[in-house]
Amino acid sequence: IHLQDWPVAPPSWTQADTEADIAALLKVRAQVNEAIEPHRAAGQLGKSLDAAVTLTAAAGSPEFRVLEKHRAFLAELFIVSSVAHGGALEVTRTEHHKCGRCWRHLPEVTEDGALCSRCDQVVAGMDAGA
Repeated sequence: IHLQDWPVAPPSWTQADTEADIAALLKVRAQVNEAIEPHRAAGQLGKSLDAAVTLTAAAGSPEFRVLEKHRAFLAELFIVSSVAHGGALEVTRTEHHKCGRCWRHLPEVTEDGALCSRCDQVVAGMDAGA
């Protein structure tokens, strides 16, 4: 099995607009990681999840369109606490508390170790199934 080639997807499976979106998102992700690293090296951030990121993109630009289209999962893609649109690319330490299950820093978490609503639902579902 280790000597077999990866299967090749049929050309009909290709979606050029989706591939372009992914390429743009990965490019921005690399920029975000590059901006976070000096803060980690200086000891201002321990993990990337400690970071709150502000991005900029000119309204109407292709980059802006991609960021807006995928806004709901940018924080997870960049592995940061939050992503906001604003001035130049900026990284700051989040002021939100950390969920005890997923470790994301969210405004709804009232103290470190408490659960966010998503994790609370998952845990409640696990308890109900036990």
